[in-house]
Formats: sequence, structure tokens, C-alpha cells
Amino acid sequence: MSINIKSVKKLSACLCICFFIAVSNSFAQTSFQIIPGVKVGAINAQTSETDLKKIYGSKNVQSGEIGLGEGETVPGTIIYPNSPDKRLEIGWKDIKGKKFPDFVQFGGEKSLWKIAPGISIGTSLKTLEQINGKSFVLLGFEFDYSGTVVSWNGGKLARKFGNDGKFVTLRLMPVTYDKLSQKYMDSVIGDGEFSSKNKSMQKLNPKVYSVIVEFH
Repeated sequence: MSINIKSVKKLSACLCICFFIAVSNSFAQTSFQIIPGVKVGAINAQTSETDLKKIYGSKNVQSGEIGLGEGETVPGTIIYPNSPDKRLEIGWKDIKGKKFPDFVQFGGEKSLWKIAPGISIGTSLKTLEQINGKSFVLLGFEFDYSGTVVSWNGGKLARKFGNDGKFVTLRLMPVTYDKLSQKYMDSVIGDGEFSSKNKSMQKLNPKVYSVIVEFH
């Protein structure tokens, strides 16, 4: 029995390509890494809803209304709608065509999505100060845009996220509510700006509850 070397080589090449595609698709579905201004997992500035269905599977992608705050919504797409730790909400620049992401957002109690060096849902104010290398400025609490970081004061995250939230916006809120924490809360309520070094902010040490990544 003779072996056709050319046929064997072609078969091997075909198997290698199929393996590479399978590995690439698997990586796309399990990669929860965010590079600000570049990509969120497999999502980049050119992605469409059709692409998302190919990458994450049609059953994991659905159309829906995306909340913007103060009761406003916009038609968008939700990835992993039934998995809170993997859920992503996407708003489109081309809303009708559902392509070209405008922003991607996620929140909740915990999330697999992370921005190097490990910033995600649950990251504390004090940890952000350490990563940033200095204090930053955020809004007060108990309104729709509660705890939004409005300036990184020229720190390390100003370069990574954009000092005015150009690429990434983080929102923080306290996670403990007792008589003592309420005392500190009373002094940092509303849409005024507060330093992360504010005594009440330090005592409350709020944690990230919402992340918004924008594409430009």
C-alpha cells in the first residue's frame, strides 16, 4: 500500500488550520480582558452584532434596551444576558445596522471582565488610589451617576483611561450600610465632586459597581 505524501501534507495543513480556528474561537469566548480604547474581549471598534453571534454563539447574544441613567435607554445588544458575571451591554454607533460599538458596559456584584492590572467590579477606592499612584476625584452618592470618577488627577490611570473618562468610566459606591457608615454617607451625597482622600470617602472605601468602556 503506497502513501501519497502530498495528500498527507494537505490533510495535516487542513487539520492545523481547523485546530487554530477552534482554539481562536475558544479563546475569544473565554477571554475577559479589556484593553481601553482597543477591545473588550473579542469586541473592537469594527464589531457587529452578527460578529458577536459567530464569536459567542447566537444563544448568548440578544437585542435589548441599554440603560443610560435617569430613565434613558438606547437599543443595543446584550451578551450572556443570563450570566451576571459575564454579561455585557453594547450600545452601537450604527443603531439600525447594529455595528460599530459606541460603548460597552457591565455592572452587578461581580464580573469576569477585567482591565489590567485587575480592575473590575468590586475594586475598592483605596486599591484604585494605589494603582493610580495618587488620589482622584469622584462624584457623591445616591443619584443616577453615583460615585462616577471624573478625574484621575494626572495619575497612571489618567493615561490609561483618559483623565476625563475618554476610554473608561468607573462608578463606585459603598457596600456597607450601618449607623456609622451612614454618618459618613451624609457628607458625600449628591453630584458634588469629592477627593478620594476625603475623610468620609476613606472611611467608606466604596467599590466599583459599574464600568463603561467607550470606542472612539
